[in-house]
Amino acid sequence: MTNQKILSDPKSLTIGIITIVIIGFLGYKIGKGKNWARITLLVLFVIGMLGFPLIISNEFQMSPLIGIVSIAQMLIQLYVLIILFSGQSNEWFKKQKIKTTPNNGNRCTTP
Repeated sequence: MTNQKILSDPKSLTIGIITIVIIGFLGYKIGKGKNWARITLLVLFVIGMLGFPLIISNEFQMSPLIGIVSIAQMLIQLYVLIILFSGQSNEWFKKQKIKTTPNNGNRCTTP
């Protein structure tokens, strides 16, 4: 498809592996109800979108298929973020926070 040899370039391979590990870690933490992880994912997405127009034009020059796959990947990421910040997700994250927040020794005293 392209003349690039991403798997044989140690720098590109390292960046790819680190990216997968970070996204996997954030996904794991999001699944555990960590709000900071979904915010971090949003920030990384926004930063990535800053250079997207330049990157996508280069990818279409290399191969239209690669450009289409990159656009599809970006749209999937956007959809996931929309779901992560929807009303139902916000309620779920609030419930997770309540479950993990310590009671700080406060006791409910009822007469």
